[in-house]
Amino acid sequence: MMREEREVVIQFSLIPIDDPMPSSLGESGGDYYAGDITKDGLEELRHKSFLSDSVFNIGMRHGTKMAEYLARMITGDRNLRIEKVLTQYGIKNLGHSVRMDALAVDSKGRMIDFEMQMKREKEIGRRMRLYESSFNLAFLAKGSSYSSLPSFTMIWLYGEDPHGRGRAVYTSQWKDQDNIITDESVVRHEVNTRYAGEDEMGKMMYNIRCEEYAEMKDDPLKETMDYIKNTKEGMMEYTSDYARWKREGEEKGRESTIETLLKKGALTASQIAEYLDIPLSEVCRIAESINS
Repeated sequence: MMREEREVVIQFSLIPIDDPMPSSLGESGGDYYAGDITKDGLEELRHKSFLSDSVFNIGMRHGTKMAEYLARMITGDRNLRIEKVLTQYGIKNLGHSVRMDALAVDSKGRMIDFEMQMKREKEIGRRMRLYESSFNLAFLAKGSSYSSLPSFTMIWLYGEDPHGRGRAVYTSQWKDQDNIITDESVVRHEVNTRYAGEDEMGKMMYNIRCEEYAEMKDDPLKETMDYIKNTKEGMMEYTSDYARWKREGEEKGRESTIETLLKKGALTASQIAEYLDIPLSEVCRIAESINS
């Protein structure tokens, strides 16, 4: 019985979630955007930094330079070389699915997960455990030896000091009572982008949170931001994302309104559809989800 349950649990798979990227770690970047560069989108972009999820994702999917620079600085391995990057990639399982902001693989086959977080939430440690366990099950093929499981490094960048001790990076691994590392294959790096030291880390953190391109210091982050804010291709990527996120927000807001009206029972489904000028089938779909 236990064996059968185990076989069910490991039915994980890597899937792209709401992402037009190629569904393989073998490809990165892509010229898949179409549409106009909107005025609203450009106004939003003008004062955005890499702390913005949208800008961060565009930067990470624009080749490997930004990911490699961040990984080298944060891990301390200046020889590290990123081979591939895939953004907004998901691990779907039978329970809670996971979506990674950017998943990279280096020249040694090690996997690196990059996450942009404005705050260190109370349950972030448990969320990291979910990411690690989902990764392990997704990348260990049935019947394979444990030695085939790639090393997994987590780099979580916060818009605040996650532990309040003034460090640029907080690194953790499994250790025993003698402070000896017991598992070198998993490393967590929690990054304080508010760090303002006069060293190279301080320069990098400044560029991560800097909203004005002209005020950024010269490094690969500025080169990437130049693409995003000063080229037609970069601006089109952002404004296309902006239009999509705005549309998704409006749809979620409409669904919330429909759900509220249905729960109040003041209007019938037909009246709601007529009032909001939407298909009756959409109202019925939401009604069914409420009753299920």
